[in-house]
Amino acid sequence: MTEIGNTSDGEMITVKVTMDGITKMSLCSSMHLVADHEARLKRLISANSAAAFLDTIQAQDISDG
Repeated sequence: MTEIGNTSDGEMITVKVTMDGITKMSLCSSMHLVADHEARLKRLISANSAAAFLDTIQAQDISDG
């Protein structure tokens, strides 16, 4: 889910992306940059999810002997 809004002073645009329970937010200066920010936030969330999954798997491998 992507939410687009303005900062309280109206100077910047906020782009907030939530995927799989993870939320990331970015600021941009123009509406034409929103799609790029949204794509970057989605990539970051996917990378964070993958890293967390690998950490979990590695921790299980170590504890299982």
